[in-house]
Amino acid sequence: PQQWARIDFLAALQGVRLNCCAEMPSTEIIDNEAFKSVISGDTKTVRRLYGDPFELTFEAGQMFAGQKLPATRDMSEGFWRRVGPLEFLRKFTDEDRILGLSTMLLEERPGIMRMALEAAARLQTNKAYTIPESTKELKKQWKHENDQVAQWFEDCARTLVKDEADAVASKEFAPNPATTYVYNVAAQSVYDSYVAWARRNGHDKPLASRHFIPRMKTILIDERRLLAPGLPYDVDKLWKR
Repeated sequence: PQQWARIDFLAALQGVRLNCCAEMPSTEIIDNEAFKSVISGDTKTVRRLYGDPFELTFEAGQMFAGQKLPATRDMSEGFWRRVGPLEFLRKFTDEDRILGLSTMLLEERPGIMRMALEAAARLQTNKAYTIPESTKELKKQWKHENDQVAQWFEDCARTLVKDEADAVASKEFAPNPATTYVYNVAAQSVYDSYVAWARRNGHDKPLASRHFIPRMKTILIDERRLLAPGLPYDVDKLWKR
């Protein structure tokens, strides 16, 4: 998928029902829009090298194997609902090897096909895949590892809960000088804190401010970290403009 920004690579998916990658690199997926289009079965204009453009509707299922999950900056629900990581924890030694395994599997094709058809029928009945808890947890961990803003928030930022908000109103609140509070703070100050954190932690390409602020709002809304439950707030007034 790291090559799907190139339309000639996308053209290679014509007529493919299952696209398997035995060793996917962990480098960043650059063109997330192309990734989502391929996974969703959208139609795009592609062309082979030196060939004429044509319309291709993607039909292939996608299966990627790798030692490490790839990087991405896409924190949208559209990206994360399309992926389902599975972690294989068992390690095989020489003693575990089964010689002639491929021949054995060929002999068991009827049973394998039956299992596949039963799973397909279950998918049609449920209208959704059966997602194991291990996949949900791994996806959550994968997303967090790629979410610079969420990591900065946990390390450096803090939101005001009700008791602190009341203290601010009564002028008894003494903020920790080592903490960036994202309540009634200039947006540029919050962003500068994030950029400094990113550089300290080896992130060569911090998010631009136009991407940082929407992501920050999403974190505050989704994780309910702004104020105590029941205390009204307007996320657009988190900081001064």
